[in-house]
Amino acid sequence: MALNTPLTVLIFAMMAALSGMGVGSAGLPVLYLTWALHLPQQEAQGHNLLFFLAAAGASFAVHLFRTPPLWRLSLILLAAGLPGALLGAHLSAVLPALFLRRAFGVFLVLAGLCGLFAPKQTKQREQKNDI
Repeated sequence: MALNTPLTVLIFAMMAALSGMGVGSAGLPVLYLTWALHLPQQEAQGHNLLFFLAAAGASFAVHLFRTPPLWRLSLILLAAGLPGALLGAHLSAVLPALFLRRAFGVFLVLAGLCGLFAPKQTKQREQKNDI
């Protein structure tokens, strides 16, 4: 299956929507690309970084309609994120696949542990954020 088939485009659109809603979907594109499309790990992680440039832009556009943006913070994140994603895509092409697989696995475990043990928001903070 190729990257430009309608099914793959649909799957990536659904992953982008999940990402925009705050669902932790950073690993989904890599899993899909390596398991379903049998791409090498380096290529999958490079595509994943480029995918999140588009997903972040779409998420930002959606959030513009929901809450007023924090422009200074957005510019700082953009200034750091864009070169970081491009550098990461380049590094994923030159680093060994075994290293990338292990590093990605460690990252997913650490991200899961952070989510599991993160302090819960109180009801008062949740209500304040909904206003």
